[in-house]
Amino acid sequence: MEFDRYPDHAHGETAPLTAKIGMTRHTQLEVQTPIVHSAGLHAAAGDLLVGVKWRALENAPVVANFAVFPTVKFPTGSTPDGAGTGTTDLGIVLISSREFGDVSLDVNVGLVYRIGHDDVAPRESRMWAISFEGSLRGPVGWAAELYGFPHTSGPAGGESVVATLFGPTMKIRGWLVIDAGLIVPLTGPQPNALYAGGVYNIGRVAP
Repeated sequence: MEFDRYPDHAHGETAPLTAKIGMTRHTQLEVQTPIVHSAGLHAAAGDLLVGVKWRALENAPVVANFAVFPTVKFPTGSTPDGAGTGTTDLGIVLISSREFGDVSLDVNVGLVYRIGHDDVAPRESRMWAISFEGSLRGPVGWAAELYGFPHTSGPAGGESVVATLFGPTMKIRGWLVIDAGLIVPLTGPQPNALYAGGVYNIGRVAP
């Protein structure tokens, strides 16, 4: 869950609920919908996103473990209430992952193209992220990320954003990991924020 605080002292909360289901050894289904809450809005479900991540390469030169993650986001959230964009979004994220001893590195680059009106969200948007994760002692670890959203155009266009997040992680059990931390803007309109979350592994759906 993310708690945002804006320069005008307005605030908002978002809880992205995500389910990931392994389909084959190299593919994973992901279904996501956020629960959105802000000033003047009761908690409401946002737009539904569905995607399949395909691990295309393993231990390859330059890109190491390389995955492609195409997604479709449907306009299921209420636009008047600020819970959705009213657009159908086609997205793709390219993911390169590798490990350096106890430290893992992920490099992500993504693009989204929106079908529908562009007065709530820009027609096209891009993102990049460089994230690290490692262990400190026993079940306690750490995570840090530098990410950005380049400038967008159109009625809903905005300035470029660069921000960083960092915080501890803790493995409660082999099937439960929690984390928390800070999001700090470096440039652009990204608000200061706190985040907290957890990953629960329900096990194998089928033999």
